Amino acid sequence: MARQQTGQANTLFNESQGIQKNAGQNAGDLYGQLFPTYAAEAAGKPTAGTIAANTAAQQSVGGAQAGALGRGELEAARTGNSGANSVALDDSVRSGQHSLSNTAADITSNEVGQGQRGLASLYGQQLGQQDAALGLGNSAVNTGVNAGKSGWFQNFLGTLGALKPNGSFGGSGGSSFGFGG
Repeated sequence: MARQQTGQANTLFNESQGIQKNAGQNAGDLYGQLFPTYAAEAAGKPTAGTIAANTAAQQSVGGAQAGALGRGELEAARTGNSGANSVALDDSVRSGQHSLSNTAADITSNEVGQGQRGLASLYGQQLGQQDAALGLGNSAVNTGVNAGKSGWFQNFLGTLGALKPNGSFGGSGGSSFGFGG
């Protein structure tokens, strides 16, 4: 029975080593794909997502400014006073540019946070899988060691130890088998 348990423990240990190796490879592959994106995001560098978001924001502000300009030109044509709306048009442009600046800063800030969270998640997942596999390996080793403690010889030694009052097998005097005392 102890040999069977030891064999099972060795099999479990070998499987845990395989799991650890595969987890390490999978994490490395995933890390290799996601790390550059997360690192660029965390550093605030432009990514496909931030470029698209900034383009959309610029188009929105540009459309609003074009609308304000068209409205100002229409009013100037109706009233014959082309200078009457210049202050309002200037304010519209300033407001649009301010809004665009804030939007760009928000996009970058959100992207940096997303990159940092992504990097932290990759790190945690990679370590978690390897730690779990190491724990499984340690459990298998302990099972193998404990399985070796339950064989017939270990039981025989336990019985002999119980027969001698001080629990040792050596000693001076007594019988030639070492049971005297």
